[in-house]
Amino acid sequence: MKTILYIISALFIGIATVSPSFAQYSSRVVAVEPAAVDTLYNNGDFRTGDTSKSGVPAPTGYVWSESQNDAGVTTETNSVLGFGATAGAIYLEDDFTIPAGQTWNITSVTTWGFVQNWTRAPSPFTGGVLRIWSGRPGDKGSSVVFGDFSTDRLASSTRANVYAIPNSTTPAPGIPPSFTRELWENKFSVSPTLTLPAGTYWIEFATGTATNGAQFYRNVISPGKRGLSGWNSRQFSLPSTWSDVVDGGQPSTAPDIPQDIAFIVRGTVAATHNKAVFMDYDGDGKTDMGVTRWGVLPTDPSTWYILKSSTNYTDYISRVFGNRVGTNKGYSGTNQVDVVMPADYDGDGKTDIALFDAFRATSAAPETHYYIIDSSTDTLRIEQFGTRFDNGSIMGDYDGDGKADLAVYRNGATTGAQSTFWIKRSSDDKIVTYEWGLRGDRPFLGDFDGDGKNDIAVARVSSATGVATAYILRSSDASADIRDIAYPFTFIVPGDYDGDGKTDIATIKSSINDMLWTIVRSSDDEVRYVRCGIYSSDYPAQGDYNGDGITEPAVWRKSGPGSANPGTFWTMNPDGSFNVVQWGNGFDSSIASIRAY
Repeated sequence: MKTILYIISALFIGIATVSPSFAQYSSRVVAVEPAAVDTLYNNGDFRTGDTSKSGVPAPTGYVWSESQNDAGVTTETNSVLGFGATAGAIYLEDDFTIPAGQTWNITSVTTWGFVQNWTRAPSPFTGGVLRIWSGRPGDKGSSVVFGDFSTDRLASSTRANVYAIPNSTTPAPGIPPSFTRELWENKFSVSPTLTLPAGTYWIEFATGTATNGAQFYRNVISPGKRGLSGWNSRQFSLPSTWSDVVDGGQPSTAPDIPQDIAFIVRGTVAATHNKAVFMDYDGDGKTDMGVTRWGVLPTDPSTWYILKSSTNYTDYISRVFGNRVGTNKGYSGTNQVDVVMPADYDGDGKTDIALFDAFRATSAAPETHYYIIDSSTDTLRIEQFGTRFDNGSIMGDYDGDGKADLAVYRNGATTGAQSTFWIKRSSDDKIVTYEWGLRGDRPFLGDFDGDGKNDIAVARVSSATGVATAYILRSSDASADIRDIAYPFTFIVPGDYDGDGKTDIATIKSSINDMLWTIVRSSDDEVRYVRCGIYSSDYPAQGDYNGDGITEPAVWRKSGPGSANPGTFWTMNPDGSFNVVQWGNGFDSSIASIRAY
């Protein structure tokens, strides 16, 4: 791939239409793309301007795509002008990410390629294939979610008015620009429209030509950089060989630099949910299953075990972090215990491993801290916030900036005294307080008005009347929303059970031995009753386990205190059936249960 030909040829300008060659395709599927589509994802540009580094202007109406050297380095440069992708032999692959909280309808994928010395119309490209993977192609647990290697999906191939050229100055004297690699914009039809939830996906494509000659696709170019962190394109060679796409550079002693392929994904955003998915450690828009395991001694560290939904539960995250980490929100006296505080504190669409050290605080040193491992950098940061006896389980995004804010609930000092929410906003680092609730109230978390910000909320039970009431301070208009809620209850388990972008109030009570869930849907005020779990052995673990934007009732079943037998997650399907996944054992605690108040 490091060999480059420099042959000057004549220049033609025009618009090409595709004349499909059916010899290498079993069928052709191309749909007319709707007019109202947007660019959902752009992997990066490859155009460098209408004047080369050496000062040569591009032809009228054209621009250059010039290979780069690192700024200030005059002895090395990138040298590859395109990477091979020929249907039936070799395919290019690169990734894109659908943000947490979004669902996309994908209608097309566009790439830019050339055939050496092709300077005439129509386009040299006569067909093309496309596949889309969930997960990196070739990795265990990854799978194809769209397309194949036999269906022609090339919808159009038009001149891009760009010439790919080598570095014209580096290493000196450089290589003069030429017109032998004219780029064509190739659009692949995604038909029928592909709907995907949040997560990381990969495109995989190749094309064919009328002459069955070699064809090459342009990589992303960053001016003054041979490469950027995170570039990770791959090539797949039949029958089963994957390799990383790198630019070996000139001279031959230059280091190999990973590259990205230029492509665009088009379509529409089908749905946007205003909150990050709870317990989504891999950023695929689905709740992951996780437990923490105590050490043998009180001073032994805990281990987090998180089963990743993006790998179809074939891979997991293991992290030693914290001291006897669990979900107990109360004070433990002399027993030093940390509380799990999972949330997306750095705004990268992934839940961060985090804890709150309320149980380490003493009367002499009452300050409490958040310990957060930012998933974007895999670094630990420690934030002092709160004091002894504070409840930190209300962490969430109160200012709508996509990052969880540090937050604690401080009970009133005496019976009936005013309680306070303390919040440190991630958007400006300001600490704000809200006097809301009374001593003895139960705080809980949710975006009840659907504005993308968490609201202040408490539940209060009247011992005199046996009535439970939720008091919600709406962030959208600062008004009070007061509602009666089902009582008696053991847990409050808020979530978006109807998928309308608003948190629904739900409660759990025991009915003999079953957990009876009462869910009040915000979309229509309909009350739904669900039996999910066994009261004597199960812990609530509601979440969006299938990535459809709807919270599912779920529980983690402990095998028995101190038992090495496996624990199981039970997540409810829309038809009332359950998915059952083994994870954890009787020594563990369910991380998701922090959201059972």
